[in-house]
Amino acid sequence: MVEPLHRPTRCSVTVPRHAHRRCPPGTRLHYADLRADEVDGPVTAPLRTVLDCSRSLPFPEALGVADGFLRRGLVDAADLRGAAAALRGAGRARIIAVADAADARSDNPFESALRATALAAGAGSFVPQVPVVLPRLGLVRPDLLDEERRIALEADSFAWHGSRAALARDCERYDALVVAGFAVLRFSWEQVVGRPEEVAALIRALVDHVDARRPPPQRRTKPLRVRPTRS
Repeated sequence: MVEPLHRPTRCSVTVPRHAHRRCPPGTRLHYADLRADEVDGPVTAPLRTVLDCSRSLPFPEALGVADGFLRRGLVDAADLRGAAAALRGAGRARIIAVADAADARSDNPFESALRATALAAGAGSFVPQVPVVLPRLGLVRPDLLDEERRIALEADSFAWHGSRAALARDCERYDALVVAGFAVLRFSWEQVVGRPEEVAALIRALVDHVDARRPPPQRRTKPLRVRPTRS
């Protein structure tokens, strides 16, 4: 239904809280009493699925699931935030964090993982797939963009960029963004998934570098008003 960041090695099965069942090989049991509206045939309903994944998966993977359900129109963003806020018990803070960060504009789970890394680092204000019009190249959509700082982050997956034509398009877009005054960081799957701390440090360093070069905000002062004196 929604492409995950990693293919699961086990099938997750939800059973009633007081059920006494053995866990068959290749499965993982979750215990919960589901309402009728939380079940859709043999599987949990989309909203319940996002909430369960947000509770049990690492933040980058959970964000990819939430983004995917929003992108496909299977879950409404306001409903997700409301359901997360109404929850109680273990994992509530994690679920709320995923619900608040979820964005239907995200293009794929790899991009979601890169955004999760930037969020965890507290670096920048990156939004997925913001349209940018560049000279000669026209309209492009960087994977993630901090418009105010003019920083673009690109999630370069070999699955999408593995041909010479794709490589040529990437080079043209990268060069056009740099010439237009954007700072660009490009990350591979191996970096984002295998070395997220390194990726976070690079993003944080670039954001700090850009902020250090920005002029300080102008302090606004109210004009002096002189009342006329009575003679």
